[in-house]
Amino acid sequence: MVGAVGGTGVSVVLAGPLSDVLGLSITVPDSLPGPVWGAAALLLPGIGLAAWTLLGSREVLRRDPCLTARAHS
Repeated sequence: MVGAVGGTGVSVVLAGPLSDVLGLSITVPDSLPGPVWGAAALLLPGIGLAAWTLLGSREVLRRDPCLTARAHS
């Protein structure tokens, strides 16, 4: 989330200077992400974290709990 907000801020700040350098008409609304990209930036990391947590816990849950407790005590 910090990266999405930081990247959006940098793109808004650089919209004016880059439009002058590149000779293009870049406005501030053009530099903001669309709603689909915003939702993807907020939702996909959580979905990925949940999926990898479930995949990783499958291996741990297959082991005998007594053997795991002995190994860590």
